[in-house]
Amino acid sequence: MRQADIELLVTHECVAYNEDMELPLDPLSSSPLPDQLAHDLLRRILRGEFDHDNMLPSERQLCMTYTVSRSVVREAIKWLNARGIVTSTNGVGAIINRDITAPTVEAMMLAFHYGDVRLRDLIDTRIVLEPKIAALAAIHATPDQIASLYASCDAMEQLDVSAGEIQASINYNQVNVDFHLQISRASRNPVLTILVDLLIGVVWRHERTANQIIGLPRYQKTAREHRQIVTAIAQRDAEAARVAMMMHLDLTQRLLRDNEHLDQRLQIFTDQ
Repeated sequence: MRQADIELLVTHECVAYNEDMELPLDPLSSSPLPDQLAHDLLRRILRGEFDHDNMLPSERQLCMTYTVSRSVVREAIKWLNARGIVTSTNGVGAIINRDITAPTVEAMMLAFHYGDVRLRDLIDTRIVLEPKIAALAAIHATPDQIASLYASCDAMEQLDVSAGEIQASINYNQVNVDFHLQISRASRNPVLTILVDLLIGVVWRHERTANQIIGLPRYQKTAREHRQIVTAIAQRDAEAARVAMMMHLDLTQRLLRDNEHLDQRLQIFTDQ
């Protein structure tokens, strides 16, 4: 029997098997079947139904489950892939992405490019958000989260600069990004965590693309400022944590004002 005949037989069998069941897709709906399927798969992803394998079922399994053709399944997966929800790989399947903010960072970079956004504009926005986040972290952080923040301070203080300025700057940015994301998670406010993740993702993308060199004195100063923030969080002093974060970001803003070459328009592409 030909493969096409087998698939047709499987589809007919599934329709017969499911004809008395409440199907998630409605062929009479004004919404196309691929869109319906994509939305149902997204709901199942958000419910954690695929967490065990971290992948969507195979095309054949989805055809059988939803009684639709492979073209419908492929269009649905293409919809999810375009939004960064899954990544389709030939021979592997559709892998569910855990970093769901990455596509949004890409879109924000483009919007900021058209809006002529500069690095200082992002720091201004972070000054609005992150002091309050640090105060919340002082209230809600767990002992494990505080220990992890102290470990991040240690990593900043022990930063290896022997590999050259560019690599040291990359290492600095990675530790710095991780520190601020940890504080946002410790705030236990998921909205603030997502916003900080997006904003810092944009800053990290810019600094990596621009290959900015910051220098050892700034690394050491940042390490001291970070430790002051964590000390306040560990002491459960919300006001001290807020002030320490405000001063940290304000000093960063002053660094940009004093060094105009650092306050660049956000870069999307690496200079050739």
